[in-house]
Amino acid sequence: MSLLLAAALTGGTLFSQIVRTYTARPRAPFVSYTLRRDQLTPDGLTDLEWSYTYRVWYRASDSSALERRVFRGRPGALSYTRVSFNGPWDPGPPTADIFGLAGANATAPQPDSSYRTIASVVASGGPAYEVTSAQIESGQWHLRVRPLHVPGTYILRELWADTATFELKKAVVADKLFVLAGPVYDQLDTLSFALVNGCEAITHISTRASFDDQPGGDGLSVDYAFSDVTFPKTLPDWYFQPRSYGEHVSEAPI
Repeated sequence: MSLLLAAALTGGTLFSQIVRTYTARPRAPFVSYTLRRDQLTPDGLTDLEWSYTYRVWYRASDSSALERRVFRGRPGALSYTRVSFNGPWDPGPPTADIFGLAGANATAPQPDSSYRTIASVVASGGPAYEVTSAQIESGQWHLRVRPLHVPGTYILRELWADTATFELKKAVVADKLFVLAGPVYDQLDTLSFALVNGCEAITHISTRASFDDQPGGDGLSVDYAFSDVTFPKTLPDWYFQPRSYGEHVSEAPI
């Protein structure tokens, strides 16, 4: 597609084409990956308590996962977790559907008049967003969007996609930071994408939670890196049954 033709597209058409390109890729029912989390102290040093690496085996049907913390190259105990954005756990998986395709038929309230809406997008069986701006930047489409309903489900806020192929390159999503036994803060995650074995996958997440509303005020920045991403055809049921872990220690994946 030429840039002249692409430039003539409306915001709604652009968004729909990006969604179609994204959802045309296969969605893996099982994903195995390594997740590395890096957090710095206020002094800029590595926070050893909250910087870590896990191996994860994920099942998409219920967002459950088996994980093992990796320390000095050795895997630790078997642990069960949930995996998603906006939860009290690490974000993911690398194949997370950022368009929030579930629950898209909810009734949408009227948009806030403070936004200049250039398109409303309601895809059957898909997400519902307002496209508030769309422009070409460095060979990529940059769209800003606002959810029409259920902001906790429709987490997308910005996206960048190739102008020729409409493949997703980067996105900003709304997320939550859950402080242990403490408050919950809003945060924004910047996601980088790449094709991994034919699947659109998140390769890196840069997050920022602000603890106050002052520019440059207190907050927390964290980086996540996904690597060793594979898509097993199936995984044993016991991976997702924590009560049975003791019976399968000798079979544990590494």
